[in-house]
Amino acid sequence: MVESFQELAIFSCYPMGLLFSKTTPRFVVTGPPNPREEGTPPPKRLNIVDFIKDERMFSLYVQSLQAMYHAGEDDVCSYFQLASIHGMPYVPWNGHANKKPAGTFGGYCVHRTSLFPTWHRFHTLAFEQVLQSHAARIAEEYTTETAEWRQAAAEIRQPFWDWAAPGQAVLPDEIIRLSKIVIRVKPDGKPTEVDNPFLAYTFKTIIPGCAPPFDKWKTTLRHPKDNQSDVDALAGALAENQESLTSQTYFMFTLLSTWPGFSNARADGPSGNPATSLEGIHNTIHDLIGGGGHAGDVSVAGFDPIFYMLHANTDRYLSLWAALHPDVWVTEDHQADGTFAYPDNATIDIDTPLYPFPNSQDTYWTSHDSTDIIRLRYTYPEFDGLDMNDRDALRKGISKVVRQLYMPHYLATSLSPADRPITTANKMTTIPTVTDTPATPTSDLAVWEWSARVRVKQSELPGSFQVLVFLGPVPSEPAEWARAPSYVGAFSAFANGSAARCANCIERADAATEGYVHLQGAIARNPAACSFEPGDVRPFLADELGWRVQMADGTPVPLERLPSLEVMVVAVRLAMAGGEGEALPVQVGEPVHHRDVTSGRLGGARLE
Repeated sequence: MVESFQELAIFSCYPMGLLFSKTTPRFVVTGPPNPREEGTPPPKRLNIVDFIKDERMFSLYVQSLQAMYHAGEDDVCSYFQLASIHGMPYVPWNGHANKKPAGTFGGYCVHRTSLFPTWHRFHTLAFEQVLQSHAARIAEEYTTETAEWRQAAAEIRQPFWDWAAPGQAVLPDEIIRLSKIVIRVKPDGKPTEVDNPFLAYTFKTIIPGCAPPFDKWKTTLRHPKDNQSDVDALAGALAENQESLTSQTYFMFTLLSTWPGFSNARADGPSGNPATSLEGIHNTIHDLIGGGGHAGDVSVAGFDPIFYMLHANTDRYLSLWAALHPDVWVTEDHQADGTFAYPDNATIDIDTPLYPFPNSQDTYWTSHDSTDIIRLRYTYPEFDGLDMNDRDALRKGISKVVRQLYMPHYLATSLSPADRPITTANKMTTIPTVTDTPATPTSDLAVWEWSARVRVKQSELPGSFQVLVFLGPVPSEPAEWARAPSYVGAFSAFANGSAARCANCIERADAATEGYVHLQGAIARNPAACSFEPGDVRPFLADELGWRVQMADGTPVPLERLPSLEVMVVAVRLAMAGGEGEALPVQVGEPVHHRDVTSGRLGGARLE
């Protein structure tokens, strides 16, 4: 049944200062109402590149975001309160009761746990719900084209930023660069120049207890320089990591088939398949946006206006991955990091309440509730025309999407249906044809894929940092590292500068995190490499592979300060499996750890 436009705007938010009781209802997270007929897909979350081209939706979003900014900091549905769920100021949200003894509260964050994807799904949904309700209210104030404005408000959803799609790592100027943007404002819809709310959020008061330098900045900043955002540095950092992000995303979809490996960046025991987790890729994006600014620090990242575009895409990746792996969802884990909501060493699983997001006045959402995005009243463009109940057709359809959007160019060449050199380098060998690969490919149809596994305890440095990986000479000037031809990609630790007050951070201080930087494209481009075979690649990597560490703001870090750092070369054989246009790589055999390639160097592999 279609819900009326009037119903779209009805919800209540209550100031945090109120005493919550049985007679004071809390804000219930439902997602925006679905304006469409029952049995038809709900509105789509759009790519930000497409979203900004829709005049009405973009105009409504800008005005809605401004309204959320202007709401009082004690309002449950203000931008401030919604952002603070992710980190500081570490206060209860929406009447959620303290489950731990007084004085031990350290926030709601669930990074490096199996609940990372689903917890953030509902955080984004709560933001989307509030934003859409503002859009519905604002649409009622237009005096021309009223039906069109109401329809746009009903359909509006949180746009996503697909940083891994070729050419899309750098956000549009309307989001990161223009100080003024033109929108059609109420009541007459006249095009008007307004301040760009995507550039920064302005704090009404500085959050007490923030670690320096966040205790002095009155607005969110990106790559801060002289207390201003450096947009050129931001755009450069994103562009320099485009190829690495695309490769990491592709292999996340195709090589990770278990929930522990896919869901979070925690390194527990031996490595699984050589690909970076959803959380690990997300960590890199946070650090690249922040560059020493707010987005790169867990405690204040939620205040950067890009945050929800980032997390809508993280959620989109979760949806695509789930379509490829329909039998896999949240598995049992242990929450060593007690938080405001969870006691120390709690067992967490698919039925664990995802605090502080209520689905009624008395109950909370769980991961079990989060498997169906249609029920949550949104979808993504990639699911257009696909039957969400036909698992096989859905998997095939999304396989095509993953190939088209993220398949690295070197892999498309080296594992192509026709025999051809794997690169333009004359000395590279020819890879066998893999057309009609069987469901379980054999080794004679496989090619070696090489990567650098990075493991480290992120608590060893006071804040977020990156491990940069190179193949070839490393510039002596740190400012030139990411711009060097030898730069391959980075692994990021997304940390909390206010860790002393974060329960998650304190209790996970000794835990390691890990991710992978894929070397294949850089090997293929290097004329010194002869093939992807171990006999050629091992000595090449022993001579050429290097790494450096820098804080999120670019400050270089001596390797001696990271005694836990371990960079190890990993190789795995891949072959394609699947029908024409939908084939994805399948791992043949177990990964091979080439520890001796980097052992004996600071931050190199430890011999077992």
